Amino acid sequence: MSLLGAGKAGSSMTTRTLKNIGLLNAGIAILCVASLPSMAENASQSPPHASSATSPSGPKTVDDADPGWIWNGMVEFDGSDLYHARAHAGGPGSYAAYTFHGPGVTVVGMASDAITVDERVHKMGRAKISIDGKLITTISVVRPSPVYDYSLCAISGLSNENHVLQVEADGGWVAVDYIKVATSSTIDPMGHQLEHGADAPPASAPVVTGAMSMISHPTSTPSTFSNERVWDDGKNTSFQFSFTRPYVNFRILVDSDVNTATGFQDCGIGADFLIENGTMYRSTVNGPSWDWQPIPGNNVNFTNTGGTITIVTPGTLNRAAIVIQGLDKGWHGDTDPNTIVYTRGRAKP
Repeated sequence: MSLLGAGKAGSSMTTRTLKNIGLLNAGIAILCVASLPSMAENASQSPPHASSATSPSGPKTVDDADPGWIWNGMVEFDGSDLYHARAHAGGPGSYAAYTFHGPGVTVVGMASDAITVDERVHKMGRAKISIDGKLITTISVVRPSPVYDYSLCAISGLSNENHVLQVEADGGWVAVDYIKVATSSTIDPMGHQLEHGADAPPASAPVVTGAMSMISHPTSTPSTFSNERVWDDGKNTSFQFSFTRPYVNFRILVDSDVNTATGFQDCGIGADFLIENGTMYRSTVNGPSWDWQPIPGNNVNFTNTGGTITIVTPGTLNRAAIVIQGLDKGWHGDTDPNTIVYTRGRAKP
């Protein structure tokens, strides 16, 4: 089975799915929603994630009904798919504010084309996310069908002290369901603690480019990818490539043990991990089945500078085979005919 057209990982509307796009802002990692693609045409191949009754997990969950919130123009509304069956929503100019203590926070709400509050239908718009009075990003929450437990924005890299979060509706309505306040540790894709303990690199960890080669596959279509690069700084691994076609979705398949017998088998590799835009997944099968589970607590930073994609993930790879893909809104597209074979180098003393 070719994975092109298989739909994005976790795209079923009966599940709760995170769709995050990342960027960097003054040392703060921001994983947020960008322009929202249509649902996959073949959603039956999506993995079975948590049902809508599953409570969110995290170091500290703050429900919209908990004390400490300020609701200016936002009103409470009910829904069986919401956390604790209710949330707050408001139109342009309304906002929610909450003071939290910690180095990061994730804002969770819902995305849809419209929302019904007090028996009136309102079009959805954009969420303006601010920290300590500074606008961090503006996120569209418009989607063809309702998606609950939807991560609007995940912010990390803040100082471990009190911060004021504000979520303001702009150009339509926005719903806020709950937030998750981060702790001081992060987890890499292999489950290692990165900021504490033996895995923590020195503050001035050198960049390790390693050795990289390409395996070319015959194709009748000229490649639209170029400038493929992989490197790490001793703590995070970076993937970068350029493209020429108007893709809106991007995938990186990572065979972290260079073993075609393990993980998702396609494109000549056995992919143990999938990075899809700003979300990272782990393969749950060894074979051609499209079955992935998101990696909780994993901060992936995704940037698109208009022709060049850079993705930064926690953790490092010793050796890996890597396949890049670009896809349209229907999750159909092209595979880079070059498979990257990466071997981590040694940093100079």
